[in-house]
Amino acid sequence: MKITCVIVDDELKACQLIEGLLKNIPDIEVLGYFTDPKEARLHVLNSSPDIIFLDINMPGLTGLEFVDSLKIARVQSKVVFVTGLDTFTIEAIRREAFDYILKPVTMDSLLEMICRYMGNQIKQVSSKDLCYGKPRFNTLQGFFLIDVADIVYVKADGNYSIVNLNDGSSKIITQNLGHIEARLSGFSFFRMDRSLIINIKYVSHINRKDHTCTLAFNGSVIDFPVNRIRVKQLAEIFT
Repeated sequence: MKITCVIVDDELKACQLIEGLLKNIPDIEVLGYFTDPKEARLHVLNSSPDIIFLDINMPGLTGLEFVDSLKIARVQSKVVFVTGLDTFTIEAIRREAFDYILKPVTMDSLLEMICRYMGNQIKQVSSKDLCYGKPRFNTLQGFFLIDVADIVYVKADGNYSIVNLNDGSSKIITQNLGHIEARLSGFSFFRMDRSLIINIKYVSHINRKDHTCTLAFNGSVIDFPVNRIRVKQLAEIFT
């Protein structure tokens, strides 16, 4: 799940700090940062990022005015106010801000917010999984259609991918993991790392201490290592 972001703050160092922290979080793409809120607004209208990190006290156009103008344009981006003051909380709530982070911004505060955002997105997708589609997957012999609920995990194998099913069988797909991830978009799958996608329906245990995730299916269990950031993101889905 790629998350696109835009940073808006009239202080250049504040923009650069947030950008630097975000680059250390997997699946985060910073589309740009802006010290001019009016310029930023034009960019947001054209790019529609998932998240806008927005300062409040800015000359020319305050963060609150910025949000009001986006609502008129029906921009769906989530807004995270980033400010040195805690006096705008009520105004942030009235504008349905996704979060409110006080400066100085830390990795922990950003990571907590990103994890919550990802958890909310996957929960929304999961609620739509009552009627499963059957996407087409190409193989060396042709193609097959399968209920995505039967997919436990998908592992990369060079330019190919191996789809592992809940009956213990597996199929070699002549498509890379990025393509498979796109095919599974809209269902409850989670990208663990560059080489692995799991179906969160089969998650039975998450060990934050050992950084492992356990999948259980058809009487079998399998453990996968997961890094510190990913384990926190994955755990957030089930809170």
